[in-house]
Amino acid sequence: MVKKFYLILSLLSFFLLINAQNCTTVIWSGYVNTQAVWDSRQIATLRPNSPILLWPLEFSPDINCKDTDDHGQFGIFPLTSRLRVTALGPKNCDKRIWAMIEGEFNGQVIGVANVFKLRHAFIKFEWCHHTLLLGNFWHPLVPDDCMANTVDFNNGAPIAALTQNPQLRYTCRFNNTELLAAANMQLEDPNNGPEGTNTIYARNAIVPSLSFQVRQYFDESILGFIVNYKRLVPRLVSGTNFKVDESINSAVAMVYLKYVYDTFTMNMNFAYIENANNPFLFGGYAVKCQAPVTQFREYANIRDISWWIDLNYRYKFFEPGLFAGIIKNLGANEPLFIDSVTGEPIVFSFFSPGGDSSTISYVWRIAPRIWFDIKPVTVAAEMEFTTAAFGTLNNFAKPINARAVTDVRFLLSAFYYF
Repeated sequence: MVKKFYLILSLLSFFLLINAQNCTTVIWSGYVNTQAVWDSRQIATLRPNSPILLWPLEFSPDINCKDTDDHGQFGIFPLTSRLRVTALGPKNCDKRIWAMIEGEFNGQVIGVANVFKLRHAFIKFEWCHHTLLLGNFWHPLVPDDCMANTVDFNNGAPIAALTQNPQLRYTCRFNNTELLAAANMQLEDPNNGPEGTNTIYARNAIVPSLSFQVRQYFDESILGFIVNYKRLVPRLVSGTNFKVDESINSAVAMVYLKYVYDTFTMNMNFAYIENANNPFLFGGYAVKCQAPVTQFREYANIRDISWWIDLNYRYKFFEPGLFAGIIKNLGANEPLFIDSVTGEPIVFSFFSPGGDSSTISYVWRIAPRIWFDIKPVTVAAEMEFTTAAFGTLNNFAKPINARAVTDVRFLLSAFYYF
């Protein structure tokens, strides 16, 4: 922790040095945030001791068939307080270079909370019609100007995509049309695999994840379409010590809409997803077949579809809103290898504190909210109704005979912006 603190001070000193030598403008900003959270049952969160809700835990019977997870909980969390430093270089005609670092205290990796976590750290080159971004920013499947405005920091996850990744992103805009091409690697919330949750599967693939987007502007409204390709290499050596050449290719197709009329905003998103572990925090892939001696494996994607809508209306300093959405597990599109010990497919799915997502048939959520924005203080309240249905896996890794459980969350949040 001390090393991280000195690293932060070094980075800030670097910004101040740039400011002194090159007339760079340094802007400090951020907010202090505290959340009070009540849940009606035990829940799966992104990290231990984190307020970021994913889904309620499944029915867990005791010896008398009583649900041991049917018990509420309460917490107060300051972990999502954020600090941002922006360095604006001198503008030369239609050219500008600027950089930004932003972090919070919500953990660095899965399993860790209350530790400084890097959110954004990038350099951005801007020209008249072109931009180039190098560094850590929202995953290309997370359009930052078309996100859910929830009070909970899950921003709709796992129904909506939510993660930041290191990347190289190029955009160009002509008139009302914008094109984007990006190459990114995993850092936060990486894929699961034979060695657990690890970035090694993406790094061994050699090829970065590739995204392409086209969007059309209609004044303040936006219509966009994104495709994403990802390759993983789950293993280099089999369980019987044979070198193997294994890989799996996955794709995501997404269409989104942002509609703005006066002070009313509607954001809507629909996605077809393969191997949704990153960035949707859901789903994964499974073993399709396995050789008897070498244990060489072929893999199949677990497919999902998701849809969500977010409505927001602003009247003076009141801002009521509503999030609603669902993500559905479709399983694989072909029969899978069945493990002789468990009698089920071998699935590598998103893992969170409290369990993994492999047996979830669907998750839906409805979350009404209200913001009171009286700068520099903002107070917000939200009710989240989240239902997850858990089942047993058939030979397509599709959950069947699913049993639904629901968590009701009440959240109060206060922000002081600076």
